[in-house]
Amino acid sequence: MIVKPITDLEQIKQVLCHPEIYEVITDDNSPSVDEIVPPLDGKTEYIGGFVDGAIIGVVIHHTHNDRLDIHLQVLPEHRKQSREFFTEVMEILKQKDEPIFAEVPVCYPNVLAFGREFGFKEIDTLKDDYPKHGKLFDTKVIQWASSVNG
Repeated sequence: MIVKPITDLEQIKQVLCHPEIYEVITDDNSPSVDEIVPPLDGKTEYIGGFVDGAIIGVVIHHTHNDRLDIHLQVLPEHRKQSREFFTEVMEILKQKDEPIFAEVPVCYPNVLAFGREFGFKEIDTLKDDYPKHGKLFDTKVIQWASSVNG
């Protein structure tokens, strides 16, 4: 597996606009998949995972309020490689020397479990933060334990 920063919009969209992924990463207020344009503004960055030259996943990361917020997406047919991909991504991201966070709606318990497996700890709850299919869900703010105290 090759893990590296990417800026190719088509590679990024190949992952983020996959129907199964787009359904999970968007809320009721999001634009349609045809309208999405992932930002390439220098503030939002992407790390791609590649197997045999084909992209299998993307980690989006950006600094917000003095912390690094991350979002992991892996194509369904490559989910068995999620742990290897994320392990390599974390090696890259922890070099940034910023606290690493993710925000995960409670309607995705599998994502919360994945985060716990990698040492993320719940530090806050955003009440009724995530509108999905006409319901409001809490969002858990999780922080990578190795960056909890700075």
